[in-house]
Amino acid sequence: MLWRKLTSLSIFKSYDIRGVYGKELKIDDASKIGYAFGEWLREHGASSLKVGLGYDVRLSSPALKEAVKSGLMASGFKVIDFGMIPTPSLYFAVAHLALDGGAMVTASHLPSKFNGIKLVAKGGISLSYETGINEIQKRVESGLEYRTDAMGSEERVSNLMDYYWAFIRRAAELDGLDRLKVVVDAGNGSCGYFIDYLKTEGYEVTGLYQDPDGTFPNHVPDPALEENLVELKREVVARGADVGIAFDGDGDRIGVVDNTGNHVTADQLIALLAREELKRNPGGIIVHDILASALIDEVVAGAGGRVVVSRTGHSYIDSAIMANHALMGGEVSGHIYFLDGYYGFDDASFAALKVLSLVSGAKREGKDLAQLVGELPVYCSSPEYRVPCPEEKKGVVIKKLIEALTAAGYKVNTIDGVRVDEPYGWGIARPSNTEEVLSLRFEGRDEESLKKIEQLFVPIIDSELGISSLRD
Repeated sequence: MLWRKLTSLSIFKSYDIRGVYGKELKIDDASKIGYAFGEWLREHGASSLKVGLGYDVRLSSPALKEAVKSGLMASGFKVIDFGMIPTPSLYFAVAHLALDGGAMVTASHLPSKFNGIKLVAKGGISLSYETGINEIQKRVESGLEYRTDAMGSEERVSNLMDYYWAFIRRAAELDGLDRLKVVVDAGNGSCGYFIDYLKTEGYEVTGLYQDPDGTFPNHVPDPALEENLVELKREVVARGADVGIAFDGDGDRIGVVDNTGNHVTADQLIALLAREELKRNPGGIIVHDILASALIDEVVAGAGGRVVVSRTGHSYIDSAIMANHALMGGEVSGHIYFLDGYYGFDDASFAALKVLSLVSGAKREGKDLAQLVGELPVYCSSPEYRVPCPEEKKGVVIKKLIEALTAAGYKVNTIDGVRVDEPYGWGIARPSNTEEVLSLRFEGRDEESLKKIEQLFVPIIDSELGISSLRD
């Protein structure tokens, strides 16, 4: 049977497959992608012909999951269906059970109208466009016939989370930690389980938005945005909690609030966790994305470690961690990765247990999380600005920035968008791989330096996008 054309080729992104459900990504598309992924796995050393499959809380996810499953089975694979689970637990299952790969139906932190598919190979390591998604796209486009020499099967497994929790609690050495007072915002996503499991460990836990709801009625499940942490901050202060933890929709991003109700930025969190890892592993390597603050570099250097900078995106950070045998990694978006004692992929639940370990250790020294943050170096850093930009304009704006900044004599780094580093600060503009926005960030040692670096980028972006200022 020949394939019909895909609804939209724009769904193939740098490190996943994603689009508006029913418009850009339809049921038939998911089945084709599942089949093409199975054929790709076969060509890349699949031995057991077993793959893992999961889905998030979105209303469209069950139907898309069944379509992906049908495609994988048509390619001859036994599909182990773990049901509705956090994305990192699928990665865990693929790595821990030595499966040939896995597929997760999710659109992560995006609003409910979106959905997508994250693909992983052996070891639970995510595919990027360069390491596999491009080949899968070509297979889908080619219109190849389905094979007739094999038909797979399925197995439903409902208790993965018990095994997953047992593993991460042991890896995080939970037994040796003080029991804290914690507030957890599950964001109506797939990490509501964390609240219940943490209570069984003896923690005093206040849960927010624990029930799965694919419409995300309370806030968009993106803990990197301050506006999504309002109630978490309030509850942490009201209950005198030691720490607040927020998860995104599929459990691969974390947000943290300290005991005073202040947001611990991803830069600060990565720096604190990296310092802890380096205490146990002196001289180790820490990976962070190109958007991250120089404060991480300063803290890592001070702790005797070394930094490797990577393109933004979970697939790229995964690869950099593995290639450099790094202890851990992190992104400004809240993805945190650990290789020492774990598998190297981004896992917000495991990162949350590491945060509890950090806070527990601080309390034994008479400190709290706010004090730990207060001891970090201070830089004048902008937030990550997310400027609306149509997909077709992203390349135009980046090209214009490269040309203008190069002509002005600046040394331009194009590893991911365009970045300029000067003695007084740095700035970057990069096209988001998940949304129609440009991600911008600037940093200086003081306010004057910050404004100076901003002005290298802002007038060009304003002119190209027809906005009056970056903060409009």
